[in-house]
Amino acid sequence: MAENFARKGIKIQDVSEGFVELENVSQLQSSLKEAGELQDPMILFHDMWEVAQDPKSNFKKYELIRSSRKHLDSFKALVRSISCYQQPTQVAASSEKITIRTSSDFDLELKASLRDDGVFFIILKMNVQVKDTPTHLYYLNGDDYSIMKIPPVRNGMSQVMTQSDNPILKAFNDPNTEFFIK
Repeated sequence: MAENFARKGIKIQDVSEGFVELENVSQLQSSLKEAGELQDPMILFHDMWEVAQDPKSNFKKYELIRSSRKHLDSFKALVRSISCYQQPTQVAASSEKITIRTSSDFDLELKASLRDDGVFFIILKMNVQVKDTPTHLYYLNGDDYSIMKIPPVRNGMSQVMTQSDNPILKAFNDPNTEFFIK
């Protein structure tokens, strides 16, 4: 192997020093990470945009965004800015379950299936004249973010069916959750 390096004009001493330098950098990064002093991972606007458009396909990038408070705050601002209609946090309800969320842009109502089969319906009612056809319901709940595809809005209404294990149901019942439509 040394002969291959020699033919290419590379000295074994240089290669050895390069490996030692890489190992030193790796150990330094590990120490800084343990001490909490390592800088946030590099996340570009383009990365945030891809996650905002399709979080399921860009889950690894989403996890990187969530790992940094600075990036997460920027990401939340991006989601708010790309939405057409917004529903901010709600006033805490006196009961533990929230079934109706209202805003000037749209209302959301959560109804359990009458068959008691774990199916829930999220009914969307637009309170404004729809200019752009909304296709997705976004929600921010703490550090969690998700998108749900919605059927076309007809006569100012749309309805989504979901299962009882969908995280949107927990988010729906949290008054601190914000919903957006795009």
